[in-house]
Amino acid sequence: FAGVEYPEGHLYEDVYTTYSYLKKCQQVTISDHYGYYYIQNPTSIVSSSFSEKQYDNVWQRLKLLEDVEVTFPNLVNEAVNKVVDGYLSTGFKLSQSIPDDLTAEYLTLLRQQIQKTRLRYGHQVSIPWQKRLALRILDFNSNIYGFLYKTYLGK
Repeated sequence: FAGVEYPEGHLYEDVYTTYSYLKKCQQVTISDHYGYYYIQNPTSIVSSSFSEKQYDNVWQRLKLLEDVEVTFPNLVNEAVNKVVDGYLSTGFKLSQSIPDDLTAEYLTLLRQQIQKTRLRYGHQVSIPWQKRLALRILDFNSNIYGFLYKTYLGK
């Protein structure tokens, strides 16, 4: 783990840091066992309302994509999909926040980032139709998007 540190003061810091750790590995073992234990906490990041730091969800994924383009160009499709997941979850967080100048500013920024990604990668990457549709709805109306996201995922 030498040379790789979690950045202080950021949320979603594990996205790029975990990738950085994996890049340093000479050997990786894969198991068919999978599982994730998630404890729901009403005061966690996931449960909190939108703040500027919440946008780290997007920034960390964009940083990862930048590096993947150079280091592992054959994995760009997966990295773009990871960015799209960040757009969608951050869009949901924004859609559930009380409208104010901060949420309006970040919703505009999010839509600009989505458009940049769309223009840059277009049909070069394979994004599932459900995610493409969700991005369109988010771009059109964040309230409708938030309602559908909540309904679809049972949140």
